Amino acid sequence: MKKIAVIASGWHFPIHFFEQISKQKMPDGWQMDLFVVSHRDPSYAIKEKKEILEKLGYSRRELYDRIMYREVATVDNIEKLGWKYILEPNTMGNFGNTNQWFSKNNYKIYDKFLLTHDDNFILSHDMFLDILPQDDWLILTNSTGNAQRRLRQWLGLSKPFSIRASFEFFTREMIDKIGGSFDMSKTTLTRE
Repeated sequence: MKKIAVIASGWHFPIHFFEQISKQKMPDGWQMDLFVVSHRDPSYAIKEKKEILEKLGYSRRELYDRIMYREVATVDNIEKLGWKYILEPNTMGNFGNTNQWFSKNNYKIYDKFLLTHDDNFILSHDMFLDILPQDDWLILTNSTGNAQRRLRQWLGLSKPFSIRASFEFFTREMIDKIGGSFDMSKTTLTRE
């Protein structure tokens, strides 16, 4: 049996995201484990999202936000959907969340990983059916931005590409290549 670990950074807590990921159809021979590494209790997002939603219009993007945030998930909601909720200090987000998960879990029992923010609008239940059976990649990303420079340095690559842990798939082979965690030694930011 092959396994994927979904490791979500918890900050916004839209119920839609947690529901949609938990409902993903799995290819034969695959199973998934769901983790949210949270840097604050979801209750803090309730007031923020209420104030934002009250100001929204009805453009396509605003309608997506209305769907996504029809409810802010509680820890209980998240756990009932099959996620393991983990509260950690808010050190640096994104790869920091992932490293917090790596430090307490054996990543080698997983074949692939989805590193994601919790505020992605998931449209399909077939995403894993389309992606997991493919074996010709180490990283699949939707990211752009300055993170590509850091990733090239970590991996010793000359060909540029962008990544920021907002929604990326990694293979265990790629995690092995970077030593089982992301090198954050040059990052001085802390949000604690």
